Amino acid sequence: MLFLFLILFCVFSPFKVTRAATSTKTTYTLLAPLPGLEGTFETDATKNPCPLGNYLNILIKLFLGICGVLAVIMIVWGGIQYMTSELISSKEAGKESIRNALLGLLLALGAWLILNTLNPDLLNACLNSVKPVEITITPFEFAGLDVGGPKAPVGGKWCGSYDDGASWPPVAGAPATLPTGITVNNSDCVKVGQTAACTSLDGLSQVAITGLNKLKNDSGCTDIKVTGGTECWFHGGPSGSPTTHKPGDSNGTVDLAKSSCLTAYIQKVAPVPIPWINKQPYNSYTVKGVVFVDEPATNHFHVRTW
Repeated sequence: MLFLFLILFCVFSPFKVTRAATSTKTTYTLLAPLPGLEGTFETDATKNPCPLGNYLNILIKLFLGICGVLAVIMIVWGGIQYMTSELISSKEAGKESIRNALLGLLLALGAWLILNTLNPDLLNACLNSVKPVEITITPFEFAGLDVGGPKAPVGGKWCGSYDDGASWPPVAGAPATLPTGITVNNSDCVKVGQTAACTSLDGLSQVAITGLNKLKNDSGCTDIKVTGGTECWFHGGPSGSPTTHKPGDSNGTVDLAKSSCLTAYIQKVAPVPIPWINKQPYNSYTVKGVVFVDEPATNHFHVRTW
């Protein structure tokens, strides 16, 4: 049946290619147009916005019609075989032809019926009706999409929790104490949303303290310096949120200044970096389970998982 379909398709829908002498535009014209194909090969997008899709839609219907015609022919031929011969083998061949014709017709019509029942658009080869989908990506601080300087509070709050201009720190107790030999680059912050440079260790989790101490011992570096702590308004998206730079973060997120010693240690243990974000020149290194994101714009490593 497929062979006969191909023959009929080639016979009834021949094409010719016409090339103008002064133009490179190629048009396709049917020598003997089939019913329903008028204008299918119109190249003007305003008249035929989906030429290939419309052509395939017609071929689907044409294929079903040909299947029906061929099935009838095979059923008639099988009936003739059955009635005009007294041989048992010929009668069985006739019945086999009828069964095969009915099975083929059921398969073709069944496939169409199932797809049409599930969703009629599945039988539409023209994709012009598909609505485009817009995806908005919220920039996260750890990806380095938006860093450097305070942004703007939302509803008078930073990071969804802290009132703009309120006294900092927002948690009771003194700032976390860094391990011996590890320093911080700026003085502590005094207000939420402070514009002057500051680095806060208030509310920095013990996970970060333990991780920093282990990093110092494993690397042997004596110049490890913290450049970013829990001051969330200096990090994250346009409003400083979402960000893992905040008091009580379970990952113990900190930023560390890039130094020759620390860089050499990281690249020695993890010589092959993993690109962090396709749109940004950031690489990440996983060193003994700790993720270091290289942010060249601010010359520091963002450490987000100890």
